[in-house]
Amino acid sequence: MDLAEKLDVSVNHLKCIESTNDRDNISLMTIYKISIILGVRIINFLKNESRISLDFAFLMV
Repeated sequence: MDLAEKLDVSVNHLKCIESTNDRDNISLMTIYKISIILGVRIINFLKNESRISLDFAFLMV
């Protein structure tokens, strides 16, 4: 089962989340699901209070 399927989102939506141009279209619930699936604390996805930004590079460890 791939990540998009586990998140219950389309592959295209996941591509948008991973894109540096379209990271504003992710819900907190999706970030939460990603954190649970990957075993990463959700705080690791939050760079500051006013903007949610994802950086998948650190997850490839």
